[in-house]
Amino acid sequence: MAVDPQIQPLLDRANAAGPPDFGRLTAADMRAGINAMLASFNAGRPPVEGVETRDMELRAAPPLAGRIYRPAAGERPSAALVFFHGGGWVVGDIESHDVFCRRIATLVGCAVVSVDYRLAPENPFPAAPEDAVAALEAVRARAEELGLDPRRLAVGGDSAGGALAAVAAQAAAKAGVGLAGQLLICPATDLASPPPPGGSRERLGSGYLLTDAEIRWYADQYLPAGIDRTDPRASPMFGNLAGLAPAIVATAGYDPVRDDGIGYAEALAHAGTPVEHLHFPTLVHGFNLLDAISVEADRAVRAMAGALGRLVA
Repeated sequence: MAVDPQIQPLLDRANAAGPPDFGRLTAADMRAGINAMLASFNAGRPPVEGVETRDMELRAAPPLAGRIYRPAAGERPSAALVFFHGGGWVVGDIESHDVFCRRIATLVGCAVVSVDYRLAPENPFPAAPEDAVAALEAVRARAEELGLDPRRLAVGGDSAGGALAAVAAQAAAKAGVGLAGQLLICPATDLASPPPPGGSRERLGSGYLLTDAEIRWYADQYLPAGIDRTDPRASPMFGNLAGLAPAIVATAGYDPVRDDGIGYAEALAHAGTPVEHLHFPTLVHGFNLLDAISVEADRAVRAMAGALGRLVA
C-alpha cells in the first residue's frame, strides 16, 4: 500500500531539500527548522473552537510548566490525558502540539494537560522521564483543584513523548497507582537494541520525513556517553510490562520506528496488559500533526480519540 498521496508532496519537498549536516547541526538549529515545519502544517486551518486553556506550574524547582485544555461545555470533574509532546527529547514544546491537544480535548470530551518537560542536550537523560513522572504525580495531587476525576486519568504522547508516557505508566504501576489508560503514538521504546537487518529502521530510514540519521542524532543528544540504554526510563521496552494501564498503541506503515511500536504492543499483550493496536498503513511518523493536510491522518486522530474515550469513560 502506497504512502498517503496527500502526504507525498510534503515528503517530496523534504527529500528535495536534502538531509541536514548532522555534524554541524545544533539543537537550536533543529528546533527552528522543526517549529517552522510544524507551523506550516496548520497554516490557514480554522481554529479549534470550544476549548478553554490555562497555563500552569506543575513544579516550582526545577521549573515544570504545563497547559490545561478543557472543553468549554465539558463535565466536572472530568477525565484527563496527561500528554507529552514528541520531538526526539530535543525539539517540540507545548506550542508545537497545541492544535493536537485541542482536538483531543474536543473529540474525547476530556481535559488534556500538556507537559513542557526539559529538553536535551541542555537537560539530558534522565531529566525528561523524571519530569514525566513528576507531572503525572502533580496532576493527580491537584485533581480536585483542577476539576479532574483522579480515577479517569490517562497518559499519552507521540514519538519521544510516547516513550515518556510509557515510562510514566510503568512508574504509576510500580507505585500502585491505577491509571485509566495510556495512548502511545509512534512510540520510540527501545534505544538500546541495534536495528535488525530488514527492519523498519533499515527499510524506511530515508524518504519518509523522519530518517534513521535523525533518530541517531536525537538519541546522541539525549543520552550521555556511558548511560545504560537498557534503563527502562530510556527504553521502556526493558521495563516491567505486567499490570500496566490498558494501552492504545498507534503505529504508521511508513514510520522508521514502526517496529518499536509494534514490538511494544506485542510485549504488553504477552505480559497480560490489555492493548488495542491501531495501525495506519499509509501514514508516516508524526501523522497526528498532519490532520490538516491529510484526510487519512484526520481519520487516524479520530480513531485514537475514540479508543481513548472508551478507556476514560
